[in-house]
Amino acid sequence: MQEWIKGSVSLVDASKVGRPITIMVQVTIENERLDLLEEDKQRFVTCPQVQQVYYVTGDFDFLLVINVRDMAEYEALTRETLFLPREISSLSGTIGVDAKWRSRK
Repeated sequence: MQEWIKGSVSLVDASKVGRPITIMVQVTIENERLDLLEEDKQRFVTCPQVQQVYYVTGDFDFLLVINVRDMAEYEALTRETLFLPREISSLSGTIGVDAKWRSRK
């Protein structure tokens, strides 16, 4: 594998695996200490509903792309995973209505 290739992925139809709702979640962290940011990244990456984690610049700190079965699962995820173990100052979700992908060969 070339050094510039980090890996390969498969695009899975989320609705066919029981997680039809895609939500892009903007997370703002209260305290941006580097050690705590690393803990947050690891917590997000290990969550099964979280498909992608981006540490970003701008008005918020992380952009998460998640897939859930329903809004009840999203609510539980925010209460039990995203807000723990420490406080997040804000959380904002945008629900994806449709997505298109382009195959690159």
